[in-house]
Parts: sequence; C-alpha cells; structure tokens
Amino acid sequence: MISTVDKLLLNSDQQAELAEYTRAYNAAQAAGDQAGMALAHQRAEALRASAGYSGGDAGDRFMLLTNAQNASDGYTGYEKLVNDIATGGMNAIAAGYHQQMAQLDMQRSAMEAQGAQNQAAARSAAWNTQRLAADGLLTRGLENTGIADVITATALNQAAANAYRALLDQQQDLRENDAARLDARADAMEDAAHLQSELGTLLADAYQSFYEKDADRKQEQLLRQWSTKSDLALQDMKNQAAEKKQEKDYYYTLALQQLKRQWELEDQAKAR
Repeated sequence: MISTVDKLLLNSDQQAELAEYTRAYNAAQAAGDQAGMALAHQRAEALRASAGYSGGDAGDRFMLLTNAQNASDGYTGYEKLVNDIATGGMNAIAAGYHQQMAQLDMQRSAMEAQGAQNQAAARSAAWNTQRLAADGLLTRGLENTGIADVITATALNQAAANAYRALLDQQQDLRENDAARLDARADAMEDAAHLQSELGTLLADAYQSFYEKDADRKQEQLLRQWSTKSDLALQDMKNQAAEKKQEKDYYYTLALQQLKRQWELEDQAKAR
C-alpha cells in the first residue's frame, strides 16, 4: 500500500513505482502466491529504504532504519517504542501536509474559476468596446472633432489592458499558490527530517547505553564464572595437596614400621 508517509517522503516517480509493487502484491495475494507477495513487499521496502525508512510488514508504518546488531532485549523493546512514536509523529506531519495541499487545491480551483470569469468579463467588455467603436457610438457627436480618434483609441486600449490585467492577476494568483505548495512541502520535509534526526539520536544513545550495560553485565558474569572456576581450582589444589599429604604420611608411617621391624629382627639376632 501507499501510505500518507510514502506520499510525503517519496517523489512522484518513486510513488508510481511503489504503486506498481502494490498492484503486484495484490495480484499475488489474490492468486495465493506467497513468493510473489514476498518479492513485491521486498521491492517496496527497498524503495522505502532508499529514503531512509521502512514501512513495516503492512507498509503503513514509519520505522527508522538502524545498523544495530546483536542488540540486547532491552534495546529491542526500546526500539519498538521509538518506532511507534516515529510512526505517529510522521503520520501527523504527513496528514498536516496533505491537509494543506487539499486546501491549496481548493484554493487553486477557486482561483482558476474566478480567473476564467474575470477574463471572460474582460474579453466581453473589450468586444463591446470594439463594437461601440465600430458603430461610432463611442464618439457620437464628436465625429468631426480632433478628440474622436483619441477617445476611441483610449477606450480600446483600456479594454485590452483590462483583459490582459485579468490574465496577469490569475497568473500571479497561481504563482502564489505554487509557491505556497513548495513552502508547505519544504516545511513538512524539514519537520520530517528533524523528527527522524531526533529519534535517530534517541536510538543511538539508547543502543550505546544498553550496549554498555550489557557489556558490564557480561563482564560481571565472566568475573563470577572466573571466580567460581578459581575457587574450584583452589579447592582442587587443596584436595590434591591433602591427598598427597595423606599418601606421604602413609609411606612415612610404612617406612617407620619397616625400620622398626628391621631393628627388632637385628635385636633378636644379637640376642641369639
């Protein structure tokens, strides 16, 4: 679909291209062609991406494009909230712009209708003046005076000037209407760019914050794991030392017993 945001952020050629993708999507949907629907949506999203945004799954949203990768769950939730705000804000800007354009369209139609009436009236007056001049009614009673030709020329010139003025007035009104259209679009695009910049900054700051918190959390987990492993290693060393001590004590006791036994045997031999 073509949203109000698309109509604001995309130029006429891009809107025409998006309309083709929309028709292709609808045709594929009617035929139950899932692959065709996916391809049309992909192409529509690529077109929107060239203007720096995504329309979401249905093409009716405004979602900022970011390069965030491996983001934490906290950032993902925050990004969704920001994109909800972005959609509402951009829709409001687009709606305001289209309302202004609708008013300017009505104004232009009224100007064109009034201009046509004014020109028709001016032409009619010019034709009447010409007929009066041709019939000599403009200078009746002054035919043989020196000002007859001046009166006729002045009247004809004034009638022609009035017709031309009516045309110029309409052209001026239409130029002002065109200028108002350009100003309305420029203002809307400026508001859209400001909103996109502000929300982009929010996302960038949030990503940095969540990244740092996630990094701190991971570092803390690593420290805990390292501490646990160190404790286990130390305990293992203590156990091994205890086992070696027990083994040493065993062999030491055994050696003493063997020496004692040997001394007893030597004493017995001497006694015989």
